[in-house]
Amino acid sequence: MVQGSRESIINAVFRIASKNPDKSKLTMTEIAKEAGMSRQAIYQKHFSSVDEIFDYIHTSMTEEVFKTFKRSIADPSIHSIYEAVARDVIPKVYQKRIQARILYHTSIDRNVFNFLEESYLQLLLEADNIHIINNSPLMTPSMIKIVINYIFALVGEWVAEDFPEPPEVFAKTFLTLMQTAPKDLIDARPKSKI
Repeated sequence: MVQGSRESIINAVFRIASKNPDKSKLTMTEIAKEAGMSRQAIYQKHFSSVDEIFDYIHTSMTEEVFKTFKRSIADPSIHSIYEAVARDVIPKVYQKRIQARILYHTSIDRNVFNFLEESYLQLLLEADNIHIINNSPLMTPSMIKIVINYIFALVGEWVAEDFPEPPEVFAKTFLTLMQTAPKDLIDARPKSKI
């Protein structure tokens, strides 16, 4: 019963966010009302704060993806982290695309990006079974953060589509985007005088 109730609470958060994409703060009262239970029941049996609810959302949504990525980057048949994301992470994100879309395209949880960035940065810097090759003029942690956020942006825009491409199709698109310099993908120049 506790697990089902927790799921009701989490679903209530996502419903509120879907209905109010610009909303950036939630109260336990709002969540309880949407979940059809009392605030006291949430406090006593499930979560002690709204922040704890979001921590649970972060962990429950990313735990399997994170474990998959960690295994994948250690796989000798994988030649880069981009292949690991394309082959193993993108299908996992697709399974949670509705929730990912809400988190990416609403104001309800801006901490999710910090959580993801720190989690993946720490994993990549501490993994003793991978070698990081940094050919940029930036420090490695800074470059990793830039790449992580670029990947999040690409995947976030993909899952935000009304009908996103299947993961096996988007994985190819993702690899093309990662292998092509941004300036070769899109540019803006002054219009010529005619």
